[in-house]
Amino acid sequence: MPLIELVTDVPGPKSLALVRRREAVSARGAAKLTDVAVAHAHGAAVVDVDGNTLLDFAGGIGTLAVGHTPDAVVAALRRQAGELVHLCAIVGTYEPYVALLERLAAIAPGDDPKKAILLNSGAEAVETAVKIARAATGRPAVLVFEGAYHGRTNLTLAMTSKYGLFKKGFGPFAPEVYRLPFPDLYRRPPHLSDDEVVAEAIAGLERALVAQVDPSALAAVVVEPVQGEGGFVPAPPAFLRALRELCTRHGVVLVADEVQSGMGRTGRLWAGEHAGVVPDLLVTAKSLGAGMPIAAVVGRADLMDGSHPGSLGGTYSGNPLACVAALAAIDAITAPGFLERARRGRAPARPPDALPGALRGGRRRARVGADAGDGARDRPRLAAPGPRAGPAHDRRGAAPRPDRAARRPARELRAAAAAARPDRRADRRGHGRPGAGAGGRARRGRRGGVPERRGGGPVSGLLELDLERRLFVAGRWVDAVEGGVWELVDPGRGEVVDRVAFGGAADALAAVDAAARAFPGWAGTPAHQRGEVLERAAAWIRARADAAVPLPVLDAPVGCGRVPSGEPRRRLNDARGLGG
Repeated sequence: MPLIELVTDVPGPKSLALVRRREAVSARGAAKLTDVAVAHAHGAAVVDVDGNTLLDFAGGIGTLAVGHTPDAVVAALRRQAGELVHLCAIVGTYEPYVALLERLAAIAPGDDPKKAILLNSGAEAVETAVKIARAATGRPAVLVFEGAYHGRTNLTLAMTSKYGLFKKGFGPFAPEVYRLPFPDLYRRPPHLSDDEVVAEAIAGLERALVAQVDPSALAAVVVEPVQGEGGFVPAPPAFLRALRELCTRHGVVLVADEVQSGMGRTGRLWAGEHAGVVPDLLVTAKSLGAGMPIAAVVGRADLMDGSHPGSLGGTYSGNPLACVAALAAIDAITAPGFLERARRGRAPARPPDALPGALRGGRRRARVGADAGDGARDRPRLAAPGPRAGPAHDRRGAAPRPDRAARRPARELRAAAAAARPDRRADRRGHGRPGAGAGGRARRGRRGGVPERRGGGPVSGLLELDLERRLFVAGRWVDAVEGGVWELVDPGRGEVVDRVAFGGAADALAAVDAAARAFPGWAGTPAHQRGEVLERAAAWIRARADAAVPLPVLDAPVGCGRVPSGEPRRRLNDARGLGG
């Protein structure tokens, strides 16, 4: 019997009524993602107030690694509620408080003696870690990274990267916060290898210690081993190891923000373990409490003892109910088989044969898809067709990236492209029609501008990106040079909303040449006019945001990266965000 069961539309009438009551009295800034009102939940299933049973893929925003209402957590809460609900650890001591501190010190990475402090939220714990680092080093500065999210207090907002959603209108923010690019291998420039991206990020660290802040003023480097709000982006192990070496060399405190990535969510207790890196301080929260509000900072005892008595903590820090919930959650996550099961649960490198796919009239059909929640907006991807999107169906067939071994070597593709140049010239003379594939007429010019490679001519995002990778279409991996016309299907109505030709190398080169001819005009356009163009594109997307037709977002021109900061840059980011 399926777990999902629908008895009304979703959201149902009772959900909508409760949501209307909420909206009448809740501050607008406390937003909601859905209009579903939940009555009770267990495991991965939630039952709304209308009686519909749904699957929960939010998990309390990374908070329910052990699921809803796990039996051991519920039993521990019931026992503790009958004995002691609150005392305040500033006033006295109680068993669950001490037991949790001991447990955290035991499971923290590294062999040095550890101490810990309990807090209420991830933001409070991150801010406490910075206070500890500043007190221990006597230095003011903090180094963070683009894409980071560390919280909503004034200091952690200063440390958080995304401006429009979290920071707009709330400044001024705390000073002495410095931000550097984060090495994102998934969205790396196509002409760079993974190793080159990491090497450049490490070189940027060294430059920043001269150009932005001197090491003698730097108290802490705060990094998420896997960025959460930034798009579920894992830090390359070599980069984390370079951070560890830099901090050790200069006496800087390395703080691992494991609020989202910790407590088993990556298949290890702490995400930093994948790189073999031991931080000086580790921040944990969210799934630590199995849904109860609790957080902690745990780290080297000599650093943790650098603050004077009374300088850390708060009224509710280490509440007895939250402590027993955390102890039960740690027991579950560290139980034999739990983390191994998490590691086995990764998506397969290749899609199973049973994944649905269809051919209609000799044309391959595909649904336009996007990686759920990863913030990836700079690369096109096609996902396999699945059931109609809706509360009763999961979004199956999300496209995993192919293994490197499965990608066609770039040199073979370039050789094929070079061999196809006569066809391209024939097209120019009118003997062919660029962009016409097996399905006839097709739209071209969807790829963006052509950046200049240092020391060479134009480099196409199409050749460098699409042709060097394989596409996941109609339930199978295909080469981008196979030809044909992909029909992009609205998953809600099942209607073809667009057709995109994937021709051979000749078509690719024709598109490259067209982009090359257009690029100088774009590059020579004043920045404010570029911003206006992007604003119009954003308005077009915004006007269709409720049409239930997923929009394919192809490569933005690399030339857009040359748009300066300020209003044009904001418009570019707005267009990309709406397109995602």
